[in-house]
Amino acid sequence: MEYLFSEIVDIPEIQGLMESLYKASGIPCGIIDIDGQILVATGWQDICTCFHRVHSDTAALCRESDAFMQQHLHQGCRLPACGFIEYRCKNGMIDIAMPIIIDGRHLANLFLGQFFYSPPDKGFFVQQARRYGFEEDRYLEALRAVPIFSREKVENILEYQSNFVSLLARMGVQRLERIRAAEENEQVRARLEEAQRIAQLGSWDWNLVTGELHCSSQAFRTLGLEPEAFVPSYHSLLTKVLPEDRILVRRSIDQALQAGEIWVEHRIVRPDGSIRYLLEQGEVVYGDNHEPLRMLGTCHDITEQKQVEIALLESEQRLQNILDNSNALVYLKDLDGQYLFVNRYFDKVFGLDRGQAAGRFDSDLIPADIAEEFRANEQAVLHSDAPLQFEEAVPLGDGVHTYLSVKFPLHNSEGRVYAICGISTDISERKQAEETVRESLALAEEARDNVHAVFKAVADGLIVTDINRRVVLINRSAEKLLGIRSDRAINRTIAEVVAPLELREQIEAAFVADVEGHPIDLELPRDDGEAVVVQARSAAVLSPHRGKNGVITMLRDVTRERAFDRMKNEFISTAAHELRTPLTSVLGFAQVLLQASDYGILDPVQQRELLSHIEEKASSLKVIVDDLFDLSRVQAGQLLALNREPSDICGLLRQIVDSYCKAYDSHPFELVLPNECPIVLIDQNKIIQVMENLLSNATKFSPDGSPIKVSGEARGSLFQFSVEDQGIGMTAEQVERVFDKFYRGDASNTAVGGLGLGMSIVKSIIEGHDGRIWIESEPGQGTRVMFTLSLVTQ
Repeated sequence: MEYLFSEIVDIPEIQGLMESLYKASGIPCGIIDIDGQILVATGWQDICTCFHRVHSDTAALCRESDAFMQQHLHQGCRLPACGFIEYRCKNGMIDIAMPIIIDGRHLANLFLGQFFYSPPDKGFFVQQARRYGFEEDRYLEALRAVPIFSREKVENILEYQSNFVSLLARMGVQRLERIRAAEENEQVRARLEEAQRIAQLGSWDWNLVTGELHCSSQAFRTLGLEPEAFVPSYHSLLTKVLPEDRILVRRSIDQALQAGEIWVEHRIVRPDGSIRYLLEQGEVVYGDNHEPLRMLGTCHDITEQKQVEIALLESEQRLQNILDNSNALVYLKDLDGQYLFVNRYFDKVFGLDRGQAAGRFDSDLIPADIAEEFRANEQAVLHSDAPLQFEEAVPLGDGVHTYLSVKFPLHNSEGRVYAICGISTDISERKQAEETVRESLALAEEARDNVHAVFKAVADGLIVTDINRRVVLINRSAEKLLGIRSDRAINRTIAEVVAPLELREQIEAAFVADVEGHPIDLELPRDDGEAVVVQARSAAVLSPHRGKNGVITMLRDVTRERAFDRMKNEFISTAAHELRTPLTSVLGFAQVLLQASDYGILDPVQQRELLSHIEEKASSLKVIVDDLFDLSRVQAGQLLALNREPSDICGLLRQIVDSYCKAYDSHPFELVLPNECPIVLIDQNKIIQVMENLLSNATKFSPDGSPIKVSGEARGSLFQFSVEDQGIGMTAEQVERVFDKFYRGDASNTAVGGLGLGMSIVKSIIEGHDGRIWIESEPGQGTRVMFTLSLVTQ
């Protein structure tokens, strides 16, 4: 969004400053924006305000003169080095214009004018009065009132006005940054609220000290309440919980205050009487003495999910009830013939207690010869890989019963047989047999649904297409990656479901080729606007009897893998650059010293200066090599070698900060330490390496002149360090990844130099001291790095 000059700066404040300047200098001035709007005017003469800018013709000439600077710049003409242009306005007065450019845009001009360097040509103004019908005596009286200044005085004022224009430009840029930051914050807030609405995920913040409780808009919607009509508190919200669940909620909160986390499912009653299921998740924020201060969390409306879970449990219970109340024998065996599951009727027929059948064989229940017949029938099922029907005679306590047994193999997701299921019905009662068959078909359908459920739960995306190139199965991961729901994909052709041409071609190639094709990488759009990199691999589904009967395609999210590959490539390029730069200097200075007479370097002082440069660059190389060596140890899973000894940490910090004050006089350093400094057990060289890395980052990423604060304080059994700057700050993503190996927040050619290893090694050093390191930062708000080390207690 483009802003007007008057929207960026405080016009009344500028008017006051200009009036003060006019009182001191007597030179009229003003500020006019590029649309011709007069924003500031001080000391303007009557000849302009009462004549030139009143008459329509002379006012038009004034506007043309006001626009002279804008036309000059827009025509591509360069601004003089002095920063202003002096010219005669078309009404005969002197004008001096300075452009006010903010954030690269020409928004307004500062004018000095309505004066002369020498007495004016009276005849010119007499003719002008007569041409435009001005009252001649009054016009010439106004002309005589126009001040006459020396060039020296005007030039002195121009120097001040030039600095004032620069100040306005800087103030405008700062104001623009604040405006844009506020707009971005509002957009983030709106997006967060919209995301909560879409996900039906509300949030809340409970101050455990004051009892004050804040809820997001979505939390109010979830509760069916209006924010204006309901004041949230622990007790008022507890009244919305179903009475049967209130004890559970209270107990969960009490446990959370001790454990630090809350996770509870409960029901609420909305004002309209409807009951909703909520999942509350959150954590407790503690003070320095571990006293609970706040509890932060989310409330997720899981009513639909809960209803599905309840329906599923009821379905499973119904199935179990059907099996247990069936008058048919239902059983499941592994490939060795060992029972895995039997229904209650099976237990009753064979006189077993619940669970006794598991792990037994037929030979444990019936005569061996009959058990061999059963085993032969099951081998036939395995051989045919299909359901078979048998009549089997089973001797029981009241005689031999003949059962019509249907036995069939069960397959896992890979198509391999892992068990045999049998349903045996006493065919003396035909009606019961028919009902058992119907129930068996329902069980088979349930088993198929279970297979589909397993298919859909696989983390990678999976798509199965039949021989007609139609989608027959698609799991949730594939739906998410392709941005399509299953109800719009099933039974549709690949061309209708899959948008990327390369993926369609790969699937088609799997139908034609005899070998599995190579995987391909695709970039697919994500809901948040970012791209996700997906590796796709397609292979034909082979049937033992019919050959190819479809294609299965796997989609795997490799976004992080590819990003890591990119980071490694950037690291290699950066490392080569970081090594080559000091190495080039070392070789260059060494060559000069080797050929000192050729270069005229015979003065020992000059030679020592070159040797100092070589030593400095060699030291830079040593730091890089040490970082790489430390990284190799961490990468290999080895601990960094530490030589820890009791140390005066305050003295060490003063030594480090003093050296930086001398090396970086462009920043003021503030060191805050306790009066009585404790002793810590550290490797001094490693802690110096940590502090130099943190101070180096603070100076590199902060503007010159900004302060850098280093502080330390004892907190219980720990000593906490802090390095705080007022630099460019970091985004939440950069804070999250800053300790990653090879990570650099800005990997462009114009970025601050570095390998992206420093913070990773710093973290390894601190953790090697059994410490902890963390970062607090926001873009444009500076960065604060903190870490802790253990104090020596004895």
